Amino acid sequence: YAGQDDTDGNASVDGYRTAWERCLAHLTAEIDSLYKPTVASVIHTIATAYTTVLPGLPYPELPTIAVHNASPLFINTLLKHLPDNVLTSPLFPSDITTLTAGMKNLISGFLDDTTRPTNSRLAAYDIGLLEDVDDPLVVILHDFEQIDVAIMQDMLHICSTKPLSLIFLIFLNSPSTTPSFIHTTYSRNTLCRLRIQSFSSLPFDSNRLLEHLLLKTFFNPAFTPDLVLGPTVLESIIDFFLRHHSSVDTLLTTLQLAYLKHFLIEPLSILNNPPTTLTNDSILSLLSSRLNLPVDPTVLLSHLHQHHSTFFHNYQNFRLGLTLLFEVYTFLIKKGYKPLRHWENQGGRTKVIVNALRGYVDRDIKTLSMYVRKLRQEPFRELVLLVNAVFVSLPEEMRKSQKEAMKFVDLEDGDEFGDGLMQYLMDLLQPLDRSPLWDIWYTGSTPFPTELLNPSIRASIVNGLLHPYEFTIPIPINTMNTIINEEDQDEHTTTKKSIHELPDTSILFNRYMNGAGKLINVYDWYQSFKSVLEIQRKEQEEEEEEQSKRRVEEEVLGTKKGKAKRKAKTSPTKKGKTKEKTQLEDNEHETQRQSTTIINNNESYQQEIQARFIRSLHELDYLGFLKHTGRRKEHVVRTVFDVVD
Repeated sequence: YAGQDDTDGNASVDGYRTAWERCLAHLTAEIDSLYKPTVASVIHTIATAYTTVLPGLPYPELPTIAVHNASPLFINTLLKHLPDNVLTSPLFPSDITTLTAGMKNLISGFLDDTTRPTNSRLAAYDIGLLEDVDDPLVVILHDFEQIDVAIMQDMLHICSTKPLSLIFLIFLNSPSTTPSFIHTTYSRNTLCRLRIQSFSSLPFDSNRLLEHLLLKTFFNPAFTPDLVLGPTVLESIIDFFLRHHSSVDTLLTTLQLAYLKHFLIEPLSILNNPPTTLTNDSILSLLSSRLNLPVDPTVLLSHLHQHHSTFFHNYQNFRLGLTLLFEVYTFLIKKGYKPLRHWENQGGRTKVIVNALRGYVDRDIKTLSMYVRKLRQEPFRELVLLVNAVFVSLPEEMRKSQKEAMKFVDLEDGDEFGDGLMQYLMDLLQPLDRSPLWDIWYTGSTPFPTELLNPSIRASIVNGLLHPYEFTIPIPINTMNTIINEEDQDEHTTTKKSIHELPDTSILFNRYMNGAGKLINVYDWYQSFKSVLEIQRKEQEEEEEEQSKRRVEEEVLGTKKGKAKRKAKTSPTKKGKTKEKTQLEDNEHETQRQSTTIINNNESYQQEIQARFIRSLHELDYLGFLKHTGRRKEHVVRTVFDVVD
């Protein structure tokens, strides 16, 4: 099993990548299918922008395509489908800070060094540079709401003065409303120069989008993801999507975080795809304790494969049951019945999915079966045909496994059919956490890491400055190409560091938090910072002294061994005098060198302390912890007064 013997988490990361890439590929395919109609309409509008010009206009209109709810994924999909003969000039709000900069960036997007006229006397921001370009020119405006309105109006007026094949493609983050952002913000004089056609990137609202993607990805009988999301994670993702940011990119980010957390906190997640052999002792021990079996690789591997098949068989049944449940419900709604009104009031199908995973849908199944029993002959036959169509659309293996259980479809009596459907749905929609080792392939009740999506920035910064080694590996260890095992990590995180062992900014911030009053005297602050660095210096000198002693001892031992092997070539008296004289000269030179070094080191060390203090002070100032007062220049004002733990 590749990566199984790694102790640094590489196997878990590899498992996460494999599972997430497979899920992402399916999600992207589903999203592309939703984007396809809008992309085709926009491409057709660009191709026919100058073929359907209304006659008799007082001045030319600029074809303008406004796409609402445009996510980065939609923009990338659309730009990939643009024809080859279309030239594009992408512009962001940072490119349009002034009128001159905006026009220059617009023109330079179409003209490179090879296509720009060499003998032209026109300025780089003159729209006349584009008069010789015959291809369609599409100006792509990203984050249109953030562009300065006055500058944009002037640019549109300039572009409308020349007979160019310009097309403005505007991407808006706001939803499509009446009137739209463009009509409420821009003047009538500007709007009359534009021929605006509006599109929405998605054909339906955010709630239906979420339902569609979740059902097609995690509860689709034709697709089996490697990791199944539990009700707690799904509930958090649904709440964040509908309450905070209803975009496709947000959904992909939250799903990716859920996958990543599962593979990082679940030690057996590296067995998500069961291997052919098991050799890792820690995995064998953990698997043995989970299954209450002896540590025998063959036996454990056999049980692992068996439980993997059992879990995904139950998951397959669950997906089929949920599909049938929604099909029957939709059929009854179309026929004018209102069997389960609380579904729409409590959040639609996404809430039903969460309740089904928790095993809370038995009452809803009984209600649906009651309505099925009351159907007349013609609607009843239509329902039977619908259930048969669902059965036929299943993959072949699933169809074979469900053939016996689906015999109730052949029943012609409405009561018997309703009872059979009710029992069949109850058997299918069983909770997924009842089989052994389910937590390898299912998140269950594990909470979603909401703090990663909506963190408390202020508290995180303060905590990070006070306890930096709880967030990062200490610098001396991080620079070494070694892998830290779990015991070393626990030692670094649990042992409380002394203040002189912290980085400079953390040392200064500790003194900041321990200060009294609203004002801080910068000189006193510097002296307290300097006193901590003196402790650092003493420890470094002691460590260097110990290292030098060890080196001297090693050299002495090496010299003695060398002397034992060599024979003396000079007389003992002459050798002793020469050695004594050389030693005296070396001592004098060493004393002079040390005195000079001490003076130079003290001066350079004082400068180093001052530089380190100023650098840390600037970092705290940049983070917003300081406020400068104009009257007392030797003082700064504190902005945070939290109590240090």
